[in-house]
Amino acid sequence: MITRQPRPSRRHVRSLALVAAGVVVGFPLLLAWALRFVPANHGAIMRGIQPLATAIAGVARGQTSLGRLLDRRRRRQRDGGRLRRVLWRRPSRR
Repeated sequence: MITRQPRPSRRHVRSLALVAAGVVVGFPLLLAWALRFVPANHGAIMRGIQPLATAIAGVARGQTSLGRLLDRRRRRQRDGGRLRRVLWRRPSRR
């Protein structure tokens, strides 16, 4: 399509549909149902921990190491810091 990537094979379509249904329908419904039984601050904490849990599950399931993921994130933060310094630099007085 836009990037001219090949379409997913039939083998992958079922997995993609399952993930899409979980993200679009399952997660919001289950989160709303769970929040009926716990205070909102518990829900906020669990929602905040979710990216960490996702990263740990990805490392446990895949072949990547957590060190590489953290290094990549540190590089992005470092490069973003440089960009912020350039963008928010005070204009020189002449």
